[in-house]
Amino acid sequence: MVHAHHSVEEHKEAEVLLDALVRAKPGSAEFRTTLEQLVASVSHHIEEEESTILPALAKSAGKKGLQELGQAFKQRRAEELKALGPPGGSHDGPSKAELYERAQRADIPGRSHMGKEELADALRHTK
Repeated sequence: MVHAHHSVEEHKEAEVLLDALVRAKPGSAEFRTTLEQLVASVSHHIEEEESTILPALAKSAGKKGLQELGQAFKQRRAEELKALGPPGGSHDGPSKAELYERAQRADIPGRSHMGKEELADALRHTK
């Protein structure tokens, strides 16, 4: 339970830093400092999750529990991506996030470096 509260605090810290980064002028000292703080904060959080929290979860949940958690996560992720909708509120086709998810399922190489149009084009060529 202590880990959960600590994790929530770290997520909130990242949100605050992201908000400050969005408001800072790119190239300014404030932007650089905030970006460095965000990178350090997220890196620490990831390290903590990978070295402590996730191994403890894997040990306590067991194989079946992990499969159930994975399925629940996958479903929730899809719901969240759908709720985000297309970027800019436009409804002209799927969002980049949706295209990326499809490209991931299709195992398209290089997808993480592709833009929205490239993802759409690569997916058209897999059909």
